[in-house]
Amino acid sequence: MNIDLPKLATRACFSDKNIMISDEEEKKGAQSATCLQVRRKIKKKQLSLPLTHLLVGLNETYDMSKEYEMKEVLGFGTYSQVKLVKNLASGQEVAVKIVSGSTSSEMLKNERDILKLLDHDCFPKVTDFKEDKLWKKAYLFMEYIKGDTLDAYLDKNPNLDECTVKDLLCQLSRMIQHLHENQI
Repeated sequence: MNIDLPKLATRACFSDKNIMISDEEEKKGAQSATCLQVRRKIKKKQLSLPLTHLLVGLNETYDMSKEYEMKEVLGFGTYSQVKLVKNLASGQEVAVKIVSGSTSSEMLKNERDILKLLDHDCFPKVTDFKEDKLWKKAYLFMEYIKGDTLDAYLDKNPNLDECTVKDLLCQLSRMIQHLHENQI
């Protein structure tokens, strides 16, 4: 079956507004002002929308702004960024890690699975996971743990006393032990 994708995309884009150009009108080359305006709108729409929206179902896309309000960027790396967001329904603040690309999405799924196995105060609890297959993005929603990262804490406190160092090492040891107990 041969499908003319640009025409299919045009009909999909404008079907909700009941604006269509029949094949007969196109063949006759109708030059009315209305037809020209519609054709211009269609061409602009074809250029701005990816055709993948025809292949991906609406339930396979995700718009974070419908459920969460973005507060601030907490950090970023080579493959991801972490933001503080507020759940619009509950008012709870959570951290969300956002990645782009199918490989990064798979890595984020693995991270989600590992975090779900862990039950320790030093690891964030997973609250939700969403994927947007249209834009190839994945979102890992986690408990927001307030405070500095270890790097930031050490930068602010370069001369730690022995008692503080022992406390930090004990926390790290308990975290590593918990990981080993869960074969991670």
